[in-house]
Amino acid sequence: MIACALLTALAGITTLAWIYLGKDAMFTVLQGWSLDALSGAALGIAQLAFLPNLMLWALGWLSGAGFVIGDGTLISPSEVTLGPLPNLPLLGAIPQSEAPSSFGYVLLALVVLVGVVMAMRLARTDQDFTWWMFFAVPAVSVLSTSVFLALMLWLSSGEIGAGATMWFGVPMWSCVWRVGALLLVPAIITFTLLRDETRSWIQSKRSKSDHVYTEQLSEPQSVPPSSVAVPPFAVKSSGSARSTVPAARQDSVDKEADTAGRSSAGSSTSSGSPN
Repeated sequence: MIACALLTALAGITTLAWIYLGKDAMFTVLQGWSLDALSGAALGIAQLAFLPNLMLWALGWLSGAGFVIGDGTLISPSEVTLGPLPNLPLLGAIPQSEAPSSFGYVLLALVVLVGVVMAMRLARTDQDFTWWMFFAVPAVSVLSTSVFLALMLWLSSGEIGAGATMWFGVPMWSCVWRVGALLLVPAIITFTLLRDETRSWIQSKRSKSDHVYTEQLSEPQSVPPSSVAVPPFAVKSSGSARSTVPAARQDSVDKEADTAGRSSAGSSTSSGSPN
């Protein structure tokens, strides 16, 4: 209902813009009529009855599919091919030329915005959804909107007599799939991003990655034995622990000890000889 209301509002605003921009052409067509008060009132009522049709044609124009008024005609933002038109003042409001490309992008953005607003309303529900429902819920909403739009376009199109008004209206299926595509993609993206399940899933992934990173930092860093530099020390083990001394220095210490032992032995021998 929100999507249908917003699309109708866009079509109404577009129709008002057409009427404002085409007021001079409408006045020119009206001058060709010779009307008294009663005939003028009847013409005004007839045009008011025709106004909802023109709004739906404006919606077809917004979608890019355009609309036709008679065989061989097409009025769309990218192409305008006109033929003989009925002498109705309201038809003087329809676009007479193509819209600028930048203006066409703005029109498409407005339809996309309708899908975003629709998804924002859908995401407010408190019901828990599984992952596949993130696609199903917007798809069902867009499908119901498309069905309603197709019904309205069917009612606003048809045949009246022959000649220029033999067939008029919006190419229904072209307009429906265009509007449906413009609504569906932004609706799925917006609905998925705004749901609490998505935020919870992102937070769980983030906390899991933080936990793994913390565990990696807390693990002791083992150094392989090959990377430990062993000093070239001569270590002698004699049953008890002994300080490590360089091998060359140990040999010099042993020689000094032997020399000191010999000299002490010689002195004791000389002191012990009889006078």
